[in-house]
Amino acid sequence: LLRYEGRGDPATVRFVLVDQDGNTIILGNGPELEWDTRTIPNGIYTLQVERPSSSTGTTPAQGGYVAIDDTSFVVRNPDTSAGKATAAAAVGAGAALGATFGMQALAAMGQAGQEAAMGLGEDVLKGKTAGRSQRLKRWSDRLPSKAAVAIILGLMAAFFTFEGVDGWDPSGYVAALPIVGAAAVVFTIIELSMESFLARVSGASVRVRLLASGIVSLIATSLFLRVAVGYPGYVDEDDTDHGKELPAFHGAARAGAVLGGIIGTMAMFILIGMVNFDFMAVGTEMAVAALVANALPLKPLPGHDVWVWNKTVSTLSFLGCVGLFVLVQSAILSLPATFAVALAGIAAYLGTVVLLKRQAASQEPVVAEA
Repeated sequence: LLRYEGRGDPATVRFVLVDQDGNTIILGNGPELEWDTRTIPNGIYTLQVERPSSSTGTTPAQGGYVAIDDTSFVVRNPDTSAGKATAAAAVGAGAALGATFGMQALAAMGQAGQEAAMGLGEDVLKGKTAGRSQRLKRWSDRLPSKAAVAIILGLMAAFFTFEGVDGWDPSGYVAALPIVGAAAVVFTIIELSMESFLARVSGASVRVRLLASGIVSLIATSLFLRVAVGYPGYVDEDDTDHGKELPAFHGAARAGAVLGGIIGTMAMFILIGMVNFDFMAVGTEMAVAALVANALPLKPLPGHDVWVWNKTVSTLSFLGCVGLFVLVQSAILSLPATFAVALAGIAAYLGTVVLLKRQAASQEPVVAEA
């Protein structure tokens, strides 16, 4: 409900929306107006109140109006219901779990076949079985980080585009791809950089790898539910520091910082949304989708480190990430509230970086001078 109580005769005013490209949408006349926001596309608009112009000598019927007041107005209708977003999170988690356990089962079967071949002394069967069970792992291990990043970017752009396209219209897909592709590049580079920097601060070496469970989850949810959940890669790092195993809490703290950093990327996308709303919408959706994927208690994801440290905290953390995913996807959480949550995520990330740097500095060996 729109109501004007400012300057001029309220009975003669009209309400007009101006989008970011300067196009105008006349909502209606009168001091009070009911307006269904679902009738126009999502975006940031300028809501103007106009009155008939007396200086030009034109009449209202001839379009003689002048703006007397305006304000910024955000139209953000949910593309997804809370129920569908919850279902997507469940399907995404189930697909990731199924892919992980499926690969583990295949690896176990391969190992059993290898051992059986060794017991029978059949060298040819032994070689074939061992090769099949290890081929995928060797390929992933040998894949350079730059190639892995390129594949991750392609997968993110390709399958998040499906989320915003109705049906299977190729023209709609091609039209949406530039914005989604740009958001995928920005988000992936920032997310992998944050996680890599955090690992290096801890003294670990890092390498970007593809994640089969994340790929399966992303494909399943984007194609069949049109609500993408998943992240097709991760930062592989060693878990040792100068030859010592790191305590479980150390890994959980780093994992929490990674999740906080992912949440923090939404602040950047919201700020960019002041210029391009579609870019903001896609970017925030990528962030919460990757958040759910990384919070899963599956190795080698950050959520697994939290699970190792404390299973109750891990469960609550994952449910909290799913809750944020649902709130953002269904537009229940307002943009100011989302921005505040994102700032809290940035604070958690930066605080952990400072603590890890201090810890690393305190553990550096001191060389005595001769």
